[in-house]
Amino acid sequence: MALKTLRIVLIGLSLFLTQCKGNTSSSVVQADKIEISPNPVNLVAGGDPVQLLAVLTQSTGGTDSDATFIWESEDPSIVLVDPNGLVVGLKIGVTRITARTDTLSGSAILGVVSPNAGAATVTLSGTALYEDKIFDKKGFTGALEKKPIRNAIIELIAIDGFVTIATGATNAFGDYELSGNNASRRGGLYLRVLSTLDAAHPIDLEIRNNPDEEALLAVTSVGIDDSTSNPFITSSEVFAKTTGVGGGFNILDVFQDASAFVRNAAPCPEPNTQCSLPLLKAYWEPGGTRGTYYRTPENFIFICGGGESEECRSFDPDEYDDSVIIHEFGHFVLNTFSKDLSPGGLHSLTENDQDIRLSWSEGWANFFSSAVRNSPLYVDTSGGGVLISFSLEDFSTHPTSTLIDMAHFTTSEIAVSGVLWDSFDPVETVLENDPLTLSFRDILQVVIHFPSVSTTSSMETFWLSFRSIQGPHLDNFYTVTRNRAMRFEEDNFEGSETALVLNGTSKQRHTLFLDTAAPDEDIIPFTVKTGGAYTVSTSRLTNGADTFLTIKEQNGTPVKENDNASNFLYTKCTNNLLTGLSNCPRNGPTSLSSSTSFVWNGEDNASLNAHVKSSSAAPPSAGRFGSYEIGLSSP
Repeated sequence: MALKTLRIVLIGLSLFLTQCKGNTSSSVVQADKIEISPNPVNLVAGGDPVQLLAVLTQSTGGTDSDATFIWESEDPSIVLVDPNGLVVGLKIGVTRITARTDTLSGSAILGVVSPNAGAATVTLSGTALYEDKIFDKKGFTGALEKKPIRNAIIELIAIDGFVTIATGATNAFGDYELSGNNASRRGGLYLRVLSTLDAAHPIDLEIRNNPDEEALLAVTSVGIDDSTSNPFITSSEVFAKTTGVGGGFNILDVFQDASAFVRNAAPCPEPNTQCSLPLLKAYWEPGGTRGTYYRTPENFIFICGGGESEECRSFDPDEYDDSVIIHEFGHFVLNTFSKDLSPGGLHSLTENDQDIRLSWSEGWANFFSSAVRNSPLYVDTSGGGVLISFSLEDFSTHPTSTLIDMAHFTTSEIAVSGVLWDSFDPVETVLENDPLTLSFRDILQVVIHFPSVSTTSSMETFWLSFRSIQGPHLDNFYTVTRNRAMRFEEDNFEGSETALVLNGTSKQRHTLFLDTAAPDEDIIPFTVKTGGAYTVSTSRLTNGADTFLTIKEQNGTPVKENDNASNFLYTKCTNNLLTGLSNCPRNGPTSLSSSTSFVWNGEDNASLNAHVKSSSAAPPSAGRFGSYEIGLSSP
């Protein structure tokens, strides 16, 4: 049989490649389901019809003999089905037949073949494409763009028996070429591109529908008649559309950009090595109800498919929100190369009193998203427009006018993002004092070399590593952190403390950032008189501070000490097992878990010292350092 070259473009028929990796535990509660037999089915174009049978199996294991079904063909130009499930093949191709009730549905795959034998040698070449949505700071513009499905596995399948006769991969432009022998079967072929990368590719990614079925997404071509003598078969250009599984291939494409960005940050972590990442598996399917989040230790990313649940909203699917997709990849990178001890849970851009581990993790992920896309703009769309939109450069695009005012402290995720972005982007001389332009490799090296003795990960940990890895840039880094009210420096009182003023209108502002190996301890003098009731207190704690206050006489004899005003220790706070949310205290100026206070009757002209240091019993949500105010008052 003559050699035939078939040039086609892939279409968006959203078939799943089912694999037997579901949960088979006997504890799983079975739901009602509809099954169609036979499945799959081969029909001959213009040949005899075939009767399909649908059975509704109940959760108890019995069948509902009274059930009636509505039969539908996904593509009636390939297969017609009558109201009783009788199917007839019209032209070569593959489609799905569905039987449904009001609440359930089941499906079968039907392939239509030629009555004649297929080709002994057939070569197919073409381009695999998917449909992408274009967005700006106001959300999706309505424009669509065709993009190549890059480096993905592609299969040439004989419809007769659904046998794979050749396997290859698309290239960086989505192009492919496959050759196979179909002479032993009836004519009829199609191509299937899978949502995973070729094994020869240095990046290991795959997109599956859900953890129960573990099915790869697939986009398939139109049917190809290889029994004809015509040496060329062409078709109109079609591809994976937004209404099908196009979103899954966008996730795969965006992940490739993010992974290549990290890989190119060599050497990492050892000299002359590239930053290789382990397998990353993401779950997404149209209408999927799981939310959008990264889960450890499995290295899973879930992307909301637009279903309705507590985690996912029908108005907020994320498969085309590139900012969000890369944000989740950023969590994966942080967990792979460093420490990410975030408790997770609910969080908001306008909070600046967050768990210091949470603000670091989310801030890093926001920054990573912008760095990969080389844009400070972060956009999370919703069905009606924009859910979240802001710029890490000036925060001007966010609809909440207070965002720029709240972007301060190590306990603010948006402030952390801003510091990292300003350390990375070109020097800014107009909007702000931004003297740093580090490469992503420079920043990643800081993260990789977080101190091994550190029991947490936060912006403080980044600073400790930065001064070790990027010491020559430390002064410029201080300039960037000051823009976000992060004080990784000695305060103005260090070494020459000023006495507290009784009932002073302006309290003293101190930091616990001492640039030595020893922890910082501020020693602040004050004087009291006989008969007075005096209060010494720390307040307005920022940057994750948790103060421990001791009053001592001049000779060092302790008078009183206090860890926090609530007298409750939070050292073992953790995530609530029922809600999954952290029960650690927040790091706000009014947090009773961190502030300290004494009230006592003074002695005649006693000269005392207030010793302030970071509490050794600080909750894991607090920092090692931080800032505070201290004052002396009397009624």
